[in-house]
Amino acid sequence: MILDYLKLLINRQVSPNTLRGVVYGLSSFYDYLQSTEIIPLNRVDKEQIRHYLSYLTDKQLSVATIHGYLTILKRFFEYLVDEDYMNKVPVLRRYLPKREFRLPRPIPEEDVHIFLSNLKLSCHGKNRKMH
Repeated sequence: MILDYLKLLINRQVSPNTLRGVVYGLSSFYDYLQSTEIIPLNRVDKEQIRHYLSYLTDKQLSVATIHGYLTILKRFFEYLVDEDYMNKVPVLRRYLPKREFRLPRPIPEEDVHIFLSNLKLSCHGKNRKMH
């Protein structure tokens, strides 16, 4: 099922970075299943997902990485439901950790001056006035 999902993503022409992330995310979950007990994917339930979340947290991964892995897993299980391999998606939205909100970094003042200088030059070169 995993290979079929990856083939679908390739056919949809997702970016190589997206495909790489999906492979890492699904590999992480597969490794987790092997470290505990191998169960068929169609029998994974909310409890296993909660344990997997704890497993990821114990590995001290960043919130962004955990969020990404669970999102990848959620989409994979949605695919399995669409393919009638399972009945329900076991990854619930509430399991996704809240991502940090980062303020944008300001542009250094020197870069602003360079930008404005170039803007003035390009406008004067076309006989346009800046307003």
